[in-house]
Amino acid sequence: MILTIPERLAYVRILVPKDLIDKAINKLQELNTMHVEVVGKIPEEDRRRILSDVKRLEEVEKIISAIEKYIEMPTLIEIKEYLTPTVIKKRLYSLYEKLRQVLKNAESLTENISRLES
Repeated sequence: MILTIPERLAYVRILVPKDLIDKAINKLQELNTMHVEVVGKIPEEDRRRILSDVKRLEEVEKIISAIEKYIEMPTLIEIKEYLTPTVIKKRLYSLYEKLRQVLKNAESLTENISRLES
């Protein structure tokens, strides 16, 4: 009897600029980390959802950049656990909301300080 333990797999979509598609696919295959399937046309519903996620990620990036202006030294945190794409997405949304509130509070505090100084 032969027993095999299946590998943990995840279905992901990678958005790559057209001029970097071949380079990205070659690198993924070189690393033997993924089975790459090129999708010709993405269904409209999936496309909207992906674009929404990309927009949310860009907003998180902007918020983080704005918050970093208030922080003297950034800290690198190593994550030593496997995170599924679903967990990452949930954490991204949670982080987005928290960071948006932090930025709003920081801006409000800055305005209050300016008012008190004048």
